[in-house]
Amino acid sequence: MLKNRKEFMLFNQKSRFILFIVLGALWLFAQELDYVPGEMLLQFKNECRGLINLTQENGIELFGIKAIDELNRQWKVLKIKKVILDPTPDTIAMRMGLDLLYHLTFPKETDIEKIIEVYKASPYVKYACPNVIYQVTRIPNDPRYPEQWHLPNIGCPQAWDASTGDTAVVTAIVDMGIDYNHEDVQANLWINPEEDINHNGRFDPEDLNGFDDDNNGYVDDVIGYDFLNGDPDPMPDTPADDHGMHCFGIATAVTNNSTGVAGIGWGIRGMALKCGNNSGIYLYPAIAAIYYAADNGAWVISMSYGSYRGQNEAESTALAYAWERGLVEVAGAGNDNVQTPHYPSAYSWVIAVAASNASNVKADFSNYGTWIDICAPGVHILSTITSNNYAFYDGTSMATPVVAGVCALVKSAFPTMTNAECTTRIFSSCDSMPDPLYRSGLLGYGRVNVAKAVLQPIRSNLSITDFRFNDQSGNNNGIPEPGEEVALIITLANEIGWQPANAITAIINNDDPEIEILKNYGSFPNIPPGGSGNCSADSFILRISDSAPPYRARFNLTLTCNPPTLNPFQQLFCVIGRPRVLLVDDDDGDNIERWYQCACDSLGVIYRLWSVSGLGSPLLDTLNHYPVVIWFTGLDSTQTLTNTDMTNLSSYLDNGGNLFLCGQNLGQEIGAEPFYHDYLHCRYLSNRIQTGSIPKVVGIDEDPIGYSSTDTLVLLGVGGANNARSMDGIQPIGGAVGSHHYVQNPDTIYAGIHFAGDYKVVYFGFPFEAIDAATRYTQKKEILRRILVFFNERLPKIAEEFPLSSFRIPNLTCRPNPFSTHTIIYFSPKTQNQIRLRRTVNIYNRSGRLVTSYKLSTTSNCLIWDGTDFSGRQVPQGIYFCVIQNGDLISEITKLIRVK
Repeated sequence: MLKNRKEFMLFNQKSRFILFIVLGALWLFAQELDYVPGEMLLQFKNECRGLINLTQENGIELFGIKAIDELNRQWKVLKIKKVILDPTPDTIAMRMGLDLLYHLTFPKETDIEKIIEVYKASPYVKYACPNVIYQVTRIPNDPRYPEQWHLPNIGCPQAWDASTGDTAVVTAIVDMGIDYNHEDVQANLWINPEEDINHNGRFDPEDLNGFDDDNNGYVDDVIGYDFLNGDPDPMPDTPADDHGMHCFGIATAVTNNSTGVAGIGWGIRGMALKCGNNSGIYLYPAIAAIYYAADNGAWVISMSYGSYRGQNEAESTALAYAWERGLVEVAGAGNDNVQTPHYPSAYSWVIAVAASNASNVKADFSNYGTWIDICAPGVHILSTITSNNYAFYDGTSMATPVVAGVCALVKSAFPTMTNAECTTRIFSSCDSMPDPLYRSGLLGYGRVNVAKAVLQPIRSNLSITDFRFNDQSGNNNGIPEPGEEVALIITLANEIGWQPANAITAIINNDDPEIEILKNYGSFPNIPPGGSGNCSADSFILRISDSAPPYRARFNLTLTCNPPTLNPFQQLFCVIGRPRVLLVDDDDGDNIERWYQCACDSLGVIYRLWSVSGLGSPLLDTLNHYPVVIWFTGLDSTQTLTNTDMTNLSSYLDNGGNLFLCGQNLGQEIGAEPFYHDYLHCRYLSNRIQTGSIPKVVGIDEDPIGYSSTDTLVLLGVGGANNARSMDGIQPIGGAVGSHHYVQNPDTIYAGIHFAGDYKVVYFGFPFEAIDAATRYTQKKEILRRILVFFNERLPKIAEEFPLSSFRIPNLTCRPNPFSTHTIIYFSPKTQNQIRLRRTVNIYNRSGRLVTSYKLSTTSNCLIWDGTDFSGRQVPQGIYFCVIQNGDLISEITKLIRVK
């Protein structure tokens, strides 16, 4: 019966067995009852068919089988009810003996475990088990804002391009019932047409005629059934019983209706099956619902409940039946962060779902193990709840309907797909996870990706993996330089698992005045999945302007092929020319170079970074290759510039170089050296300049770098290195002039100076890296721009391309906040500029020290901070600041509060 399914599951690589074990002994370890007192499920052997005749004697229910009736009398069976109400079960149901499955009720004080052993000993009984109560796998949370990060995380927007759900595809949510009056689920409720008496597509009193109009054994089952109470109304018992409603909305909420939230399945239908309440999900109603779903047209069953009791024959039989009827079955893995198999998810024909978070690693609560099949988002998931409300919940309960919705969307895209084919596709299209448990084989196939599941059979997936320039008509060094005509040769790769890409052509364009595109089209060979190819035989031709500065150029590439590629619009960034700027990182390992890099990046300036700690000081020959040298020493006070450094810099300047030197303790250490007086043209006055509670410097009127006395630089805050603790007071001499003053200090004390002669020097006694990025003050990017213009450097156009206003992100939110263990940081890019640039999330403490930092891809809009710093240690409770940055520009800041 199950052989073919077992062969299929070999692909699943599960080491499971369908083993009908003796359950009674295992139940003895339970410290609390997790089953309904006085209730038992019993299935007779097939030989009993035709022998059963239900009767009643003195209040005791009898089967008509003498030996069993004696047991019924002895243990006082108060009620017998068939689990499967279908009066005409089909051949599969008959073969599996489902017409012989009964629910028995005894007095509540009865020792049900003892009774089970007695009945199981009968030669007429196939199995007996208690009516287990499965605990739901949700970790409750409170309602927050309506971010549904899980939808783009699994690729829903791309999948919706190909499929918005088929109304013929039905998801069966086996849970606590559905508030069918909710504004965001009504239109997606499954309707049993023969029971919808007034044919209005809704469940209302006019449909309740008291008849089984479709002859399926259930009276008035218009949208499903209440298997817990045996009536056609699946409304939850109380508004607090909202677990099923939350699960229902994740998979099946109406999408694109300008109301509430989006469901993964968009337009699929959901069957309302009530099998429990706030106490949990009950086995007897649950398996009855499974049979109902299998017999009434459902495609996928979602089960967000379970226990560690092991296999249950009544349940396993129901699930085996549903599988043979062609249904996909999905269940939550449990929320105890253990490897113990959790049922029903651990059955071999059920997809076992662990929960992942926004960082695509296992949620801290989720179970894991070799029995897990797949992971799906299960942290801070927004969905529908009762009474037209919405809430965020956590748990594998939430991850389960995510996968169920994916299965339904895949079926909508491929209507002839079987359950085995669907399961295989879901597994094979998963994304790998940056989690050691995944690499150890304990998180199944990875995190579900509905875009790949839907699109891989009908799309190719090309991406740019490499490029090179052919400048044979120039100096043939492979670098596009001013005045050259070059061929741009791009390499594309087609991701494995997608379709072969044939007849590939591409068009490039840009609006860059430094580049003339002479030939804007190219062609590529056919590229199979896992293969790559380039356009060397038909490349793009460009001409670089004679006056182009070194910069990073951007090209837009439009790809066409057969079948179409997943992302036809792509961008390519490449360096034009050679770097003219050398950044010398001489901060004694203090990690402040990133502030100089960010400023350069914001201007589009190409540079080479030279680390003194790793490479030693640059030699004169190295310095002479760069028209501009930016040398910074940070807070270092003992190893700023060596004698060799000063000698090399002197020679560099004698050769007409341009030097921007910055360091807070340079004057203190080398203020008496000839280099300081003769080349920097500076006199050292004092150290540890104070400017009040906030360190500030202001510009000097009409100065090319300082601009004006209203031009303020704030040297404190999360937008800089926050290291303004030992600033030098200096004075220009020998033809130098001042650029900046310290506030609350005499005008005879300068913060910055510059000199212009046969060479040019800019020297700051304050930390450039500490300049805050607050938008109402002058920022590092602008100061560096002025310095480079002072050095007569031509800046790339990109320096003017992205005005600050384009980086504002008004919807930066952190939830929960205050937080204890973790918080999810969300932001919503509003422009294409924001989407395409590299973004960084920085967390600072109240004193402005950087606690931790995250680099984000261009496709990510959220991350989880678990309260740890760079070293992995938990930070103390208190106030923190979350800062989203694009290059040197701050997009948004929000306050976080850590509580314990």
